[in-house]
Amino acid sequence: MISLAGTMVLFAALIYQIKEYRLQLEELKKSVEAQVISATELENQRKILLEQRSLSLITSIITDFHNFNSRQDNLKLIKEEVQYLSGLFVYSWKNLSKSSVDERSEIFPKRVCQLIGKVLPNRPEYVILESYVQYAFNVLSVIDENKYLVSSNYKALFLCQLDRHELLLLYFFTFDSFDIPGMPYYDNLQWKNSITTELLRSMKKEDTHSTDYSQINLNKAVSEFQKLQYQSVN
Repeated sequence: MISLAGTMVLFAALIYQIKEYRLQLEELKKSVEAQVISATELENQRKILLEQRSLSLITSIITDFHNFNSRQDNLKLIKEEVQYLSGLFVYSWKNLSKSSVDERSEIFPKRVCQLIGKVLPNRPEYVILESYVQYAFNVLSVIDENKYLVSSNYKALFLCQLDRHELLLLYFFTFDSFDIPGMPYYDNLQWKNSITTELLRSMKKEDTHSTDYSQINLNKAVSEFQKLQYQSVN
């Protein structure tokens, strides 16, 4: 009987220890889970803070860019230069009047690129245009390099704030046709249909005749324009 009683006591103690052990395991599990949740929350808060700081930086840079242009009165100059170039493109287009749509779609982008590389650097106000483009490319580069801006496309937001003449000028400077050391460089602005359409629209405004600018294969022309940009743009 004594031996049985001792066994029962030992068994009861063992049951108690198992319960205690299970309770300790449960408490340890809750503690670990709490730490994981806390670490996750801290990481999320860190990401939010970094994005807020990045957004503040980008907003400040974009604001400074627009203030710089307002002080320098760059918009008027850019408009005049794009209009001048558009007038030259008109002659290139008309020289291809006997070409087929596919031929024109392939050759015209090359003519545009050649004219820009030859004419633009020799314009009297080229230095001002270069400064403007360099500033804009710097803004775009900062946006590209900032990995914390994940909630919105701030690059598109910046570009949509520019008027059509500014936008065309930026795209003109993405062609690999300038033989000028130290010129503005940005390789992440891919030519697209809307830019081709805007270019033709700008040409039509400078054309004194009723020229038909619809005779072009947009997709083919865009493909050709892209080939003429800095190759890493793709």
